[in-house]
Amino acid sequence: MQESTFFQEHLEKATKRLTQEALEQGLQQGLQQGLQQGLQQGVQQGIEQERRESAIRHILVVLKMKFSADIANVLTPAIQNISDVERLEQLLPAAVEAQSLEAFARTLHE
Repeated sequence: MQESTFFQEHLEKATKRLTQEALEQGLQQGLQQGLQQGLQQGVQQGIEQERRESAIRHILVVLKMKFSADIANVLTPAIQNISDVERLEQLLPAAVEAQSLEAFARTLHE
């Protein structure tokens, strides 16, 4: 009878230890996966932010070169408020082709 109690106690201890190890391993894997996904998302957001800032810079350079810098500065806040990178990338050729700042402003506000 004592042998079965002895084995049962060891079996329970072993089961608890294995369960704890499995939980710790699962937690570790979850943390690693979460960190990796977070890092990938952060990198992607950084790339998108750089694309946006680059497009804004290029548009402003073109406008300032084609037209007076003081006049082009009037549109700076409106351009900087655009968060859609694709829209900004569409505005760059429009800035190059614009015959006047007023024409570009109309395109900007479409």
